[in-house]
Amino acid sequence: MEFKIGLVGHGEVGKIFASGLRIKTANWVGAWDTKFNDPALGPEERAFASAQGVQPCDSVADLSSRATILMSAVTASNTLAVA
Repeated sequence: MEFKIGLVGHGEVGKIFASGLRIKTANWVGAWDTKFNDPALGPEERAFASAQGVQPCDSVADLSSRATILMSAVTASNTLAVA
């Protein structure tokens, strides 16, 4: 079975998870982060994700529709909102 892993949160921890998952699997890894939609930070954050082999997604819904497994890599204060 092909696993497509989606990460909600692409900050410090999300980047480490995404990089490790991408190296360990030949399957798709995608991510979404609030920074992706920020006009000032978004282009650089999306470019970084792409350069690491991670598909930056436009929204949580977009990420969810592509992934077979979702992981949350957000701060503790945001876990309930992600759930």
